[in-house]
Amino acid sequence: MADDNLQTKDDADTAAALQFRPVPRRTVLQSALAIGVSSVALGACNDDGSSGTTVEFLHGVASGDPLSNSVILWTRVTPSDATAVTVNWEISPNSDLSDPVNGGFIETSDEVDYTVKVDATGLEPDATYYYRFTVGDTQSTIGRTKTLPAAGAAVSEARLVLLSCSNHPKGFFNVYAALANLQGTSDEPDVLLHVGDYIYEYSRDGYATTANSDPRTGDVRSAELVPDAELITVEQYRQRHGLYKSDPDSQAAHRLYPLVAVWDDHEVANDSYRDGAENHTQGAEGTWTERRAAGLRAFFEWLPIRDPAGGLPSLTAAEPPTAYRSFDFGSLARVIMLDTRVVGRDAQLTTTQFVGAYTGTNLTSSPPDVTAAVQQTLGVVTTQAVAQQAETAVAGSARSLLGTTQEDWVRGQVQDSVAAGQTWQLFGQQILFHYIASPDYTSAESGVTATQQTLINAFLDQQFGDGSGNLFSLLGQTGLPSPDGADSWIGYPSARRRFYDTLLSASNPVILSGDSHNAWAANLRSPVDGSAVGVEIAGPSISSPGLEEYLALPEPNSLDPAVVSHIFTREDLGDLQYENTVNASATLAAVVDDLIYADTSQRGFVLVTVTPEQVTAKYLFVNTVFTRDATLNDAATRTFTVQANAKTLA
Repeated sequence: MADDNLQTKDDADTAAALQFRPVPRRTVLQSALAIGVSSVALGACNDDGSSGTTVEFLHGVASGDPLSNSVILWTRVTPSDATAVTVNWEISPNSDLSDPVNGGFIETSDEVDYTVKVDATGLEPDATYYYRFTVGDTQSTIGRTKTLPAAGAAVSEARLVLLSCSNHPKGFFNVYAALANLQGTSDEPDVLLHVGDYIYEYSRDGYATTANSDPRTGDVRSAELVPDAELITVEQYRQRHGLYKSDPDSQAAHRLYPLVAVWDDHEVANDSYRDGAENHTQGAEGTWTERRAAGLRAFFEWLPIRDPAGGLPSLTAAEPPTAYRSFDFGSLARVIMLDTRVVGRDAQLTTTQFVGAYTGTNLTSSPPDVTAAVQQTLGVVTTQAVAQQAETAVAGSARSLLGTTQEDWVRGQVQDSVAAGQTWQLFGQQILFHYIASPDYTSAESGVTATQQTLINAFLDQQFGDGSGNLFSLLGQTGLPSPDGADSWIGYPSARRRFYDTLLSASNPVILSGDSHNAWAANLRSPVDGSAVGVEIAGPSISSPGLEEYLALPEPNSLDPAVVSHIFTREDLGDLQYENTVNASATLAAVVDDLIYADTSQRGFVLVTVTPEQVTAKYLFVNTVFTRDATLNDAATRTFTVQANAKTLA
């Protein structure tokens, strides 16, 4: 990597292994057959494994979807001409690749964009392995991976990293570099959980690029963006994935730790749902099903994720593939990965519909008139149960987020986990789940000056339409959620209530979320009686801008990040004195989730350490993403713990 502060801490054996000669094709083939590999793909190569085509390994190596006896190994070859290439792979418990336990040959071609994925089976549980790909005399770098513990095994500790939202134009991937630097430390993770927005689909003049960069940071990497157009075709999605995988810091992290990934919206298009997306124009940008298939096909090709049943998704498939699945850490925990985007989500509510659902009125008018309606409901904030009923009146039906099939699957996963005696149920998913009230930035105790309030109102009017600033202000005073959250779980009251029922059946549920680009920690309460249900840990982004850029007020009226966090949590921070001004009934106060932490100005990740006694969430941040000379900002680290059976963060 380019800087010295975040160098990967390779052990001596692994560093030395990079100098080993390639294993001859015939030798590996004989070894593979000797250990019973049932399928070996052969191409038109010479006896030493070479061919007329030369290749380079420009995109690193990666592993993912680990099980107790297997793991997906990934790379991509860049050939000198468009012919099929036969790739040798090998995996060993030794860093010098001696005594491989599996290996063989696999053919790749332009049909899969020359990506290579192998399901390496026959591995031991809870074990570290090293792997490599070879074509002729050309070798990939050596990767390292790890399997999960055996089913039912007693596990004393598991360390997971929560990641999301890596926007290449907006900043350097210093978070990936920091993760690579954890190798050999007490914080070294077992698995990386990326819960979405692995890439972004926008053009060079789109979101978080030259056209709308924060003036305080300028243009960082948009000049490197390829393709420079918005992504629509599978070739374009593949090219963007290739750009991301070319990043040296991304390669460093992927080389060291297995990845479990699921998509959010930007892998296809912003604010997507089953039948469309905010950032998709039907016709002008092709059909939604074609674009969705293109984005998800590239996702499966370029990430170390198991292909869906039936193989890679077709570019003409009418139905989306599934990516929800689960991973067991012995008797300790089950990690349940959800898809809140493409398999079951109904369209998001408009601002008017959203406010109508939470005020119990069937509003059909513009923001100024909606504001007047909200004024009449001051102090009469609805509970989640009322919102669920009101949603049906507004939208015409109880809407879906996961879809019936996935909802049933999740309930079954929780029931099986509880029956198996697993202590924890962790849900890796995309969007914020907790009830988050609209920030009250107009209170005299908020720390927001009158000038700043005026500027915020102007920004909201610009983004959401005239009158939106006053509307958001009123929502903050009443404790209603902001329409900006219509894309998250609070925009789907019926689905959210059903998922609460699933959480109530879990032993110790922990929701792990991304999407918002900001760090949050919340205690979840039963919508029925206000009792503790579980917790939500929501991580910051890798490089995508947070609220510090959405609310980038000009100097000298810029908002202190502590003030921004403060108006969301509505709690004292430092010298700020701010009482909770929500004008709500005692009933509402008992059932609205408790947001206890917010950091809206830093990029980073969450190290989630799971033991039989507790889950610890350690929020770690890099000091910048705008230059490569980054370090961890130790002063910003925050740690929260939930004890088994407590269901509340401390």
